[in-house]
Amino acid sequence: MNKKILSISSKVGIKLLSGCILSLMIANTVIAAYTPPKKPSRPRSPVASGGTRGGCSQNPQASLTALAPISHNGKTVSTQPKFAWFVPDTKSYPMELSLYEYNTDDSLKKIKSFDFPSQSGIMSFSISQDKYSLSVGKKYLWQIALRCDTNSPSKDIFVEAEIEVVPMPNNLANQISQITNSIQKARIYGKEGFWYDALSETLKSPQNQEFKLTLLEQLSDLEAKEATIISDNNIKVNLQNQSSHLQKIVEIERQ
Repeated sequence: MNKKILSISSKVGIKLLSGCILSLMIANTVIAAYTPPKKPSRPRSPVASGGTRGGCSQNPQASLTALAPISHNGKTVSTQPKFAWFVPDTKSYPMELSLYEYNTDDSLKKIKSFDFPSQSGIMSFSISQDKYSLSVGKKYLWQIALRCDTNSPSKDIFVEAEIEVVPMPNNLANQISQITNSIQKARIYGKEGFWYDALSETLKSPQNQEFKLTLLEQLSDLEAKEATIISDNNIKVNLQNQSSHLQKIVEIERQ
């Protein structure tokens, strides 16, 4: 009888151990959703993460948030990238997406702006819609502004992030050319450190929702980790805000 009990206990133990191993494997898969470049370039100036105001309606549950890294420059291989952000307000307000190019002396030059109404939740815009293109080898700052009161610019809320356009690596081009599934492409782009391309692929279909949220969770963790090693208090607060905002967005999107 004792031997039988021992045998059953052993089997249960093996199942529990197998479950733990499987959980660890799944966790590792999540961690691998986005791997930042090994030597990422840093923003040339502190970037805003959305501050403490939720939105024009001052929604305390969420904030206007750029869905992009602010601890490092997100990379893309596209000259017509897609930008994405989260709008907390249910009411529509005027929005402006502005692009700035970095000059050789690190000064910024505004090169283009796009106007459209806001929509609640995750929004995205590709500059291909305006037949506009960026240049390979250049770094840019993109800024999304929410016009809460068109008669009072001081009430505008804005967030921004930097983006770097780089040449398509040959090995990446070979991998991408062999697949058509957007999630598989997103996984490859994310693994190779191309944030904007990975996120863009997830935005192509509602079926990609879970992997999109996995990317945002991954980025939230990365920003929080970076905040622990930053000495500049302003940058630290921005990173902490960004991490918190991204996590809240994931929770809202999963409801």
